[in-house]
Amino acid sequence: TTAKLAPFLDKLQQNPSSVNPQEMFSVFLSSYTSSIPLLLICLVPTTYLYVNWQFLVPLIIDRKLGCWSALVTSWKIVHKHWFHIFGLVVLTGLINVAGFCMCCIGLLVTVPFTLLAICYAYEDIFGRKTA
Repeated sequence: TTAKLAPFLDKLQQNPSSVNPQEMFSVFLSSYTSSIPLLLICLVPTTYLYVNWQFLVPLIIDRKLGCWSALVTSWKIVHKHWFHIFGLVVLTGLINVAGFCMCCIGLLVTVPFTLLAICYAYEDIFGRKTA
């Protein structure tokens, strides 16, 4: 990416009026499209791990598990309900994006809603802890 951009940025810095916008757009587009396959390759395992470890923090807080025990427990339980939790993550993510699009003020509503949805899913899957 840098090798493609460096000569163009030098030219832009020396004489900004000599660069036309169409050339600028094509240079930036070609330099960043080369990284899209790597992004997509990394997105799949990252999403898989994020969904499997969705209940890591609630398990540490609620069940007072250590980090490794919570990782293993979350992995085992979520693996049984993976597509449901994936759907929850996608849906709450879209809701948070909508909140972000409302000048970030919407996040004051959507983030607590997301946390409530995750807490509800946690209690539904793991059951309530009786005192």
